[in-house]
Amino acid sequence: LIKLGRAEEARGCLEELLSRLKGNRSDIEIDLLRLEAMLSALNGDLPGAKEKFLRAIQLRTRAVQNGIQEVQFNAIGRVMFEYGMFLYEHRSNKEVGEPESKIFEVFTVVKGIFQEKSCFFVYLKGAMDMIDLINRESSFKVAMEEKQKTLIRLMESLTAINSIHDMAEILPRITDLALDTLKGERGIVFIDTDGSLFPEVVRGFEEGEVDRDTVVFKAAQHVFSSRRPLLSTSREIYDAIDVPIKGFILDLRSIMAVPVQSKRGIYGVIYLDCSYVNTIFNRDSVEIL
Repeated sequence: LIKLGRAEEARGCLEELLSRLKGNRSDIEIDLLRLEAMLSALNGDLPGAKEKFLRAIQLRTRAVQNGIQEVQFNAIGRVMFEYGMFLYEHRSNKEVGEPESKIFEVFTVVKGIFQEKSCFFVYLKGAMDMIDLINRESSFKVAMEEKQKTLIRLMESLTAINSIHDMAEILPRITDLALDTLKGERGIVFIDTDGSLFPEVVRGFEEGEVDRDTVVFKAAQHVFSSRRPLLSTSREIYDAIDVPIKGFILDLRSIMAVPVQSKRGIYGVIYLDCSYVNTIFNRDSVEIL
């Protein structure tokens, strides 16, 4: 009835239940407090609901001291699950909100309780689903925060670049900013010299690593010819670099290259790469570059 939002009927049932119950069994006390807490939440008394949930959870100590029984274990698991759901539902409420880590911890306890006893599968599955959901939300939040930081760095970069008017200064500056912002290891800017690409700015490469028969040069040439960005996570990279797939995979590098535009048209190509261990470029990386 509580789950269906039928507060008055639920309250009547609770009152009747309280009048019928005798004795001092902690599992019954825990379950009643759990239901009362859920009812308080339904009626909009969130601080009261949280206080009842915590009182029910505290009864666990007494249960343990008296020698915990399976019924008490189940009651504790149920109240912890509902408390976790309550915290999750009201996580942005200043009156009762708790940090995400706390909510995660509550569901982890629930998972442990019902895994140990192999019962109440619905609570076990519910806890596991909530753990998965919180993990995914945390990952999304981290990704969004990282994207926001990148955009701030990008704005700072544009401000710095706009203060420079000499192309000889701009290209090294762009290369360094790109490597820093996108966490690349090596970078190179090729410029168009009468239809042929020339490595104007080189960072992190050794002699011979940007010759015409290398993966780096072939990737840059493909971008220059197609006027389109290239990313090593797409199948197009294998056609572009024209080397055996096995050899490319063994190189274990994430590659990205984009055309550099000027008012006259395509000016050249900027190429970045890094080991897969440190960074994997994606479509967002290409957009920023």
